[in-house]
Amino acid sequence: MTAAGFRRALWGIVLLGLVLRIVYAYVIVKSRPLVGDALEFQQQANLLAAGHGFIAPDPWYAHHIARPTADKPPVYTLLEAAISRLGGRTWAWHDLVDVLAGTATVGVTGLVGQRVGGTRGDRLGLIAAAVAAVYPLLIAADGSLRSESVFALLVTLSLWAALRLRDSPTAARAAVLGAVVALAALTRAEGLLLVILLPFGLAGRRRGLLSVAVCVLVLAPWLARCWIVFGQPVLVSTNVGGLLAGANCARTYAGPLIGQWDLYCVPRAQYVNEAREADRLREIGLDYARHHADRLPAVIAARIGRSFELFRPWQGVDIEVFFEGRDATVERVGVYVYYVVALLAVAGTVLLVRRRGPWRILLSPLALMLFVAITAYGITRFRVAAEPALIVLAAVALDAAIARRGSRGSRRTVII
Repeated sequence: MTAAGFRRALWGIVLLGLVLRIVYAYVIVKSRPLVGDALEFQQQANLLAAGHGFIAPDPWYAHHIARPTADKPPVYTLLEAAISRLGGRTWAWHDLVDVLAGTATVGVTGLVGQRVGGTRGDRLGLIAAAVAAVYPLLIAADGSLRSESVFALLVTLSLWAALRLRDSPTAARAAVLGAVVALAALTRAEGLLLVILLPFGLAGRRRGLLSVAVCVLVLAPWLARCWIVFGQPVLVSTNVGGLLAGANCARTYAGPLIGQWDLYCVPRAQYVNEAREADRLREIGLDYARHHADRLPAVIAARIGRSFELFRPWQGVDIEVFFEGRDATVERVGVYVYYVVALLAVAGTVLLVRRRGPWRILLSPLALMLFVAITAYGITRFRVAAEPALIVLAAVALDAAIARRGSRGSRRTVII
């Protein structure tokens, strides 16, 4: 296939992905209510667009108090605020961020597949893009008004940047990798772990240090802002406190919600300063975990099982449907499709290991997801950023199967 042919085919697949996401967001789940993070993102974006800065929505709407916040990293809110500044202040307009980010992820997934396939990677790239375009769980995530869609795009871009650096190590490519990882961290804080998980040293020590330096440089303005407004350093966001308090309590260590997170486990706030309150909640969560260490093996197993749809998957579907307004049918079909993709991804990983391909790079988002599951809790949406890498690994197996079938057909033709 020529380069022009690959581009045309990839654009066609991307267009298909866009159509499916528009249909899902604006036709299938158009009437869903905004709750939880979705409502907070929308309100905060509108406040930011109105010139109030990054402030917590609840105190403002309840008492007209402007209270600085870093509960959510800034990138997703900034993107939604840009839509608000153009006049689109409703969920329908804000959902464009997710729809467009998810569509872009389809294209980048194809580019990652092409890189993984090397000189004959066009078919592999198109297979990966096609699966990503129609993959139900990615489509559902792209209609949920959450930061995971943008995070998935940036994580997939970081894989592409790492593969480019691996193929041709230059200072410019090292800098791009560092910048993309920083943007991922400013979308969801755990993205900062990609500094450790991705092989920054692919281009040598000097360029590896350049990647880290660029990453720190991009992070610096937000970290400086947080230190100034809270009077203490904050590592990207303050929500880790509530995360740990809600994930480590009696209700999530046994019973129906084992391995999950529960709002009722988060005590009422004592400090106005969000960073100090986060420190308090973090200690509450860690203290509970320390005093119930005998339950941790079962709890961690449940967290991992939930993340990989191996433990109470249909309860996970119900949670996603209720809290994220996802369509139940699409979500249930998505779980079955995920099982197929996951099995193919295992086979693809084995093939890449045998070929000495870049399997470590592709597994880095899965390692990131696994870390979050072990230290926090298990839920399907935490896997969204790892889905494109899973799809590429599955495409490796599919491409190999097509190649074997083609070679058998050629041998039969020769014999005839």
